[in-house]
Amino acid sequence: MVASKGRLRLVVIDEVQRAPDLFKVLRARTEVIEAGGLTLDETGIGHVAALWWRGGFPRSFLAPSDHASRIWRREFIRTVVERDLPQRGWALRMAAASVSSSSAPTRRR
Repeated sequence: MVASKGRLRLVVIDEVQRAPDLFKVLRARTEVIEAGGLTLDETGIGHVAALWWRGGFPRSFLAPSDHASRIWRREFIRTVVERDLPQRGWALRMAAASVSSSSAPTRRR
């Protein structure tokens, strides 16, 4: 939170792990809030197939088409494999090649 004219305001910093020095500045004034994906309670039983097929990430679930959702998921996985895992000491170079494959399964109607 940031004080502004006697009021407190909330500041949200996403991807803070990319700026580890920020923790030194903020010290004990931080809180980590884990944000999960959409649930069936949030989407409703009428959307169970879409939630199952597209997953609970809002951009994937709300994409305008199954194709757009698949592209978002592919790029998300690529980011995890190519950036996030290596930052944590895991190298999965072989997996990155398979993520870019265009032979992803398609949804049957």
